[in-house]
Amino acid sequence: MKIKLLCRKEKEESYRQQLQNGEIRFGSPADLILMEPQFLLDELLIREEEGISIVSPQEILYVESLQNQLKLHAKQKTYHTRGTLYQMEASLYPKGFLRIHKSYLVNRRHIAMIKTSLNMKFVLVLSDGSHLEVSRSYYYQFKEEIGF
Repeated sequence: MKIKLLCRKEKEESYRQQLQNGEIRFGSPADLILMEPQFLLDELLIREEEGISIVSPQEILYVESLQNQLKLHAKQKTYHTRGTLYQMEASLYPKGFLRIHKSYLVNRRHIAMIKTSLNMKFVLVLSDGSHLEVSRSYYYQFKEEIGF
């Protein structure tokens, strides 16, 4: 069996030594998670300060990016993690998420209403009452994705 470690460089050698010496204990919370490819494909693993949360994409209303910080606004909670919106978009696009702004992805299942605005913009009203603006840069792409 081969194992690939995806971890910080400063921790990699320590983990390798512990694996080779048999010093690994299983438990939760954990310092390292070994996960087989394609496991939990329908779920997102969100690394937060408290640990790793498993979140269903259907629960997420929209994703907001501020520099290298991402806020995943879900029905019950807002998750905070590090990363780029481009990476998140790559994993969420197949699950029905659309880019509407340089800082926002929206779950099309939670769009309750689309209002037209001035200057080639739309305002989206989400199922929880939140309002998000589709920027001019994403106006035509959004129209095409929605089917206008």
